[in-house]
Amino acid sequence: MKKEYDKALYRLLEILKRLYEGEVLNTKDLALDFNVTQRTIRRDFIRLSYFPIEKIKYGYKYADGYHLLKSSKEDEVLLFEMFEQFSKNMGEGASKIISKQLSKLYNPSAKHPFFFNAVIEDITDKSELFLLMQDAIEQKRVVHLEYLDKTRQVHPYRIASFEGFWYLFCKEQEKYKTFYFKDIQNVVLKEETFTCDTKALKIMENALNIWFEAQEKSFEVLLHVDTKIAKHLARRPLSKTQKFLKEYENGDIEISVYATSDNEVIHVLKKWLPNLKVIAPLRIHETFKKELQKYIDV
Repeated sequence: MKKEYDKALYRLLEILKRLYEGEVLNTKDLALDFNVTQRTIRRDFIRLSYFPIEKIKYGYKYADGYHLLKSSKEDEVLLFEMFEQFSKNMGEGASKIISKQLSKLYNPSAKHPFFFNAVIEDITDKSELFLLMQDAIEQKRVVHLEYLDKTRQVHPYRIASFEGFWYLFCKEQEKYKTFYFKDIQNVVLKEETFTCDTKALKIMENALNIWFEAQEKSFEVLLHVDTKIAKHLARRPLSKTQKFLKEYENGDIEISVYATSDNEVIHVLKKWLPNLKVIAPLRIHETFKKELQKYIDV
């Protein structure tokens, strides 16, 4: 008889394999296929949240550009190897379990071609909270919770990942906020429901980083990009709103993005210093210069 870990790992690999082949999967059909509850399948997708899987209206699918056109034995081995390497970003506990179980299914290649440098926060100890919050978001139910030693009533909008860390994007007393997920405790779903503000959701989805302000109006930011990072930002835009404006003879480029706070932009500048500069609004350029001067004077 298979142990629970074996059964769970088989489900995860089979789900990944089918997604790689281009299938769109839903929790109801998968629950029937594997003879488990839909809640178990939702928990499986939380475990697979490290992969580029998109939740759409009718279920889940692999993000465009990631699925395989066909399956073969070689594809399955590559999938196992990718899964094992990616699991190293899920935390030591999860990584050991996955590696041990995968060793029963295939012989790991000593020289596999994969290395993932994406450090993602281990949230396996919060899986039940993830499921509870997922139910609240899907059903648009008001939630009572404790955060930073304070009892709060919020409208949960999304569970969001920024730079590898998990947050709850929510509305509390007419203000939009982001709560660090691991600090949320004692969650209770209420019968009361709410209406989601799609404009606030779009701001979150277009954000440069966690420092966005969903209650503020978006403004355009013009950036000068040094040739040293121009190709990188062309391959991996700063946000969904990034637009190419022009290219200089030396390879430098100008781009635009939209932001909702000066702080949101300044954190991007810090990351790409000295290869990214603000052209407009000028106030952000001046604020950043003052911050740099304070650092130099220390």
